[in-house]
Amino acid sequence: MKGATVTEHEPNFSHQQTEAGGSIYLEKDGARVATIDYRRAPSGAMEVHHTFVDASLRGQGMARKLVAEAVKHARSTECKITPTCSAARAILQKTPDYHDVLEAADLP
Repeated sequence: MKGATVTEHEPNFSHQQTEAGGSIYLEKDGARVATIDYRRAPSGAMEVHHTFVDASLRGQGMARKLVAEAVKHARSTECKITPTCSAARAILQKTPDYHDVLEAADLP
């Protein structure tokens, strides 16, 4: 997506939720340019299984911002996160402030 940039301000993410899971995403001109998808694990945890950032937004910390939004959602709904997406797992495990929402098996 040519021309999609993020200013110094935090992006305005949207959240689409279903009983089975959901997505936290950023749209530009009607298309999703960044998204983190999750499904509900049998334990009730958010299983973060996919992260996507359009090439036009790479290098701007967008994956980290998506994970931060997922963490906010997990905290507000009092659930844990099980990251099966390697990008989300790396960010969550390397950020001690997020360890409170990680399932015990996923702690570094």
